[in-house]
Amino acid sequence: KEAFPAGILYFHVHNPIIKSDQLLHDEKEAERKLLEQFKMSGLLLGDVEAIRLMDTQMEEGKWSLIVPAQITKKGAIHAKSSVVSEENFWHLRRHIRHLFQMIGMQIIDGIVDVAPYKLKEQTPCEFCAFKPVCQFDESFPNNRYRLLVPQENHEIVQKLSEGKDFDE
Repeated sequence: KEAFPAGILYFHVHNPIIKSDQLLHDEKEAERKLLEQFKMSGLLLGDVEAIRLMDTQMEEGKWSLIVPAQITKKGAIHAKSSVVSEENFWHLRRHIRHLFQMIGMQIIDGIVDVAPYKLKEQTPCEFCAFKPVCQFDESFPNNRYRLLVPQENHEIVQKLSEGKDFDE
């Protein structure tokens, strides 16, 4: 049987400090608080079995401490879980592969412009460690943000299923 990914997840590697208003005497409670600090973000395949395999200690009716999902007491995926159908997951993978190929070709062609995005008032420059290298400054004529338009998840899924790019 062909393997299929069950999610696209981001794991923040850091050395967290457990914050608590009271002294933690219970080892399980301390472990739970530590796990909360490492919870992954991303998108999961909307498959109950796959989600349960990702977090074998998840209790029904409670949010996973590891992945962005919850299995309800009735055994269904909670509506606010970060999941997508297998078909839409495939569309997303196709789109990402296309982007990687396009970016790779641009790099080969020598196109390496500094072109950060701006979504509402957020930019990646706020957190970037390479500011001194790229020297992006909006006051220079050729330094402009790529303005991203906020979209609902269902709009993005619709565009992906239609094979559209996001600037169409």
